[in-house]
Amino acid sequence: DRYVERTSVMDHLCETLLALEDNGEPRVTRAALHGMGGVGKTNIASAFAHLDVVRKRFPDGVLWVTLGQEPTLVQRLSDWGRELHDKQLVAGSYVDQIAGTSSLRSLLSNKACLLVVDDVWKSDHAEAFLVGGPRCLLLITTRLSEIGEEIGASAIELTEMKPAEALTLVENLSGPV
Repeated sequence: DRYVERTSVMDHLCETLLALEDNGEPRVTRAALHGMGGVGKTNIASAFAHLDVVRKRFPDGVLWVTLGQEPTLVQRLSDWGRELHDKQLVAGSYVDQIAGTSSLRSLLSNKACLLVVDDVWKSDHAEAFLVGGPRCLLLITTRLSEIGEEIGASAIELTEMKPAEALTLVENLSGPV
C-alpha cells in the first residue's frame, strides 16, 4: 500500500496501472483503490477512466458497475453482458452468477477494456468480476484493503483530501473553477 498525494494521483495511477512489461504485456491487470468512506475513491476512478491516455489504452471501452453492501450480482453481471451485446443473455439476464462470469470472461478474452467495480464490500463480490482478458484492467474501489489483497490486486491507498487537493480534483473533472 502507498499513500499518494491527490495532486499527483493521476500521474501515479497512469505510471502504475498503464505500465507495460518489456514484452508489451500489461504489468498490472488488477488494482484496488482503498481508503475510508468519502476520500474520493469513486471520483478518482472516474477521473482516471476519462483520461485520454486511458481511453487509448483500452480502445474497447470502459465497463462500470457499482455494487454496494448487498449487490444483486447476477443483475450487475447482466448489465455488462447487455453492454457487450451478449447473445447468451436469457430474457435480459444471465441464469446465475457462474453463467454470467463465464460468459463475460469469454466475451472479454480478446478485448482491451477498463473494468471498474465500484464500492466493493466483499471479496467474493469482486471475484464475480474477474472476467477480463490479459489486455483488460480491473479497477475496484473499496474501503477494505484486504479485498484487494484477496483478489491479487495492486493496492493504492487514498487518504482524506486537503482543500487544495479537492480543488485540483474538481478542476481536473470539470475544468477550472
